[in-house]
Amino acid sequence: LEEVEGPVKKFFLFLLIVFLGGVGALAVTFMPARLKVPPPITLEVPEAHPPEGVELQVIPAGKMFALAVFAYRGGNLTDRRVFGMGSILVRHPQGNLLFDAGFGRNVDAHFEMMPWLMRATTDYQKEEPVAKQLATVGLELDAIKAIILTHAHWEHVSGLDDMRGVPVWVPQAELDFVNSDDVNAEVAQMIGTANYQVYEFKSGPYLGFESSYD
Repeated sequence: LEEVEGPVKKFFLFLLIVFLGGVGALAVTFMPARLKVPPPITLEVPEAHPPEGVELQVIPAGKMFALAVFAYRGGNLTDRRVFGMGSILVRHPQGNLLFDAGFGRNVDAHFEMMPWLMRATTDYQKEEPVAKQLATVGLELDAIKAIILTHAHWEHVSGLDDMRGVPVWVPQAELDFVNSDDVNAEVAQMIGTANYQVYEFKSGPYLGFESSYD
């Protein structure tokens, strides 16, 4: 019996070491990390001359709540952060643009598609969807030239479900993400990518950015 207990104890000790090592590695990812700061650059910001009629409007569609420790590395465990979810509407003579789609009318179903850990550590509050707010002020979907996604996580694409048929502009890297096996791309995949169009940042450096689209 003692001959059997020895290997069994060693096996469970090995499992304990692996478990504690995993917990320790996970804990490290929540600790503050010093970021590399690039050297300061001197920029000459040109004077803006937008065409007549350009307007910028914020369209709130809800809020997301999460403890800072789950929102960014080094965040406080007791600091509850509020993140606004919605769209930015740019009215332009050459066509109206929406940046992101915010929460849509089916946001509850979209949230249920997220991993259990995210659902357990995140809460949200719904407001009137972007598409409904646009219709209220008489701006129909066919008046939107395109929706430009900052990225394709669920809280940014949920409203696309209400605006099917409107072109969605993304860079190739973001389309690759949407078509990947990443669980965070599942909502975008479910809504569909038939109207996605790829644009490139091919206008060269601008105001400190390596590339631009202008």
